Amino acid sequence: MLWVILIVIPITICWISAIMDLLVRRRDLKWWAMAMWLIFVLILPVFGMLIYFIARPTLPGEQAAMEAAVHQARAQQTASYASALKDLSDPHERGVITTEEFNVRRADLTQAA
Repeated sequence: MLWVILIVIPITICWISAIMDLLVRRRDLKWWAMAMWLIFVLILPVFGMLIYFIARPTLPGEQAAMEAAVHQARAQQTASYASALKDLSDPHERGVITTEEFNVRRADLTQAA
């Protein structure tokens, strides 16, 4: 009974979501491509579903969202690096740390980023 809960139900849910993804979300596929994917997923449920989820191209909206997330992460990383470098340069300008120590810490920051 445990194998039904751990294996069969999740695979069935993924199989149904693959079919729903094909029928509802994939408006960019031509009718013959959708029919071929549907036949493939229905005839070979487990392998068809896995291959569909691995091989399917991303939707244009998904692609734009992923690119925006990457751009936002890079912007945050750049701002964080600039802030850390500013925090490091303040003690150097006041003479609290030497130039050699500043260069070592800056190299560590560059490697971390």
